[in-house]
Amino acid sequence: MRIALAALVCLLAVPCALGQTNGNEGADDAPAISISIAKEEKDGTIAEGLETIGPNDIPLICYIDLPTDDSTVVKMVIVAVKAVGLRANSNYITVSYKTSEGENQVAFNARPASKWPAGSYRVDVFIDGKKAGSKDFKVVAN
Repeated sequence: MRIALAALVCLLAVPCALGQTNGNEGADDAPAISISIAKEEKDGTIAEGLETIGPNDIPLICYIDLPTDDSTVVKMVIVAVKAVGLRANSNYITVSYKTSEGENQVAFNARPASKWPAGSYRVDVFIDGKKAGSKDFKVVAN
């Protein structure tokens, strides 16, 4: 009886384990990437790995490390998840770039029309049309 119960538990666990993802929603077929949010400080240095920026931190720099040196199209979409004066979950800024053979890093500069509205945002990155990763950040009034 114990053996039958153990076999049943194993059979139920297999589909659950197979259904897990790497944490990048919608990125099942896309290669793993690294996304880092950065800004230029007043002294000209770059502060990287940020989760919060201010309304005047323009441009926002988004560094993307790609898993391949092949030529590819990289698209960055900044989504206003919940920001003052912007529709929730709307695409706020979109930028695309086609890499050349041998390039495995992309740096996008994102510039709003004036200041960054306070709120929550998400950077979505697509490689050749497939979602490859996301990174959340917040804009907090100084």
